Amino acid sequence: MKRNYYILVLALVAVILSSCRDEPNFDRLQGSWEAYYTVDSYGEGYLDGRDVVRYDFYNNGRGRYTFYDGFGLAYIDFNWDITRRILYINYDDGLRESLYYEYDRNGNLILSQQANMYYYTAYRRVF
Repeated sequence: MKRNYYILVLALVAVILSSCRDEPNFDRLQGSWEAYYTVDSYGEGYLDGRDVVRYDFYNNGRGRYTFYDGFGLAYIDFNWDITRRILYINYDDGLRESLYYEYDRNGNLILSQQANMYYYTAYRRVF
């Protein structure tokens, strides 16, 4: 009986630890992130000038996407949420986007449209 109790406790601890590891970390994503480099079928390339875009994730679930369009610097606000590895963005103009996310060893935010993260854009934190 005692052996079964210990096995049950160990199984419960394993489940708790594995589920905590998959929980999204809202605090880590909050802040400003600027596009830094991309990886695509041509390899890795660094961004500069008008190719640089920025995401601002606020702690209230709102955010702002800043980019250059034909008239200069522009932005669009959005709502955001995360679950496990997916970032959901609902832009105020009605468009929706689901992006896979993770962090590289340098702490850069990696966003990709593919689960395998084969092609992605890396964003560095802006202060």
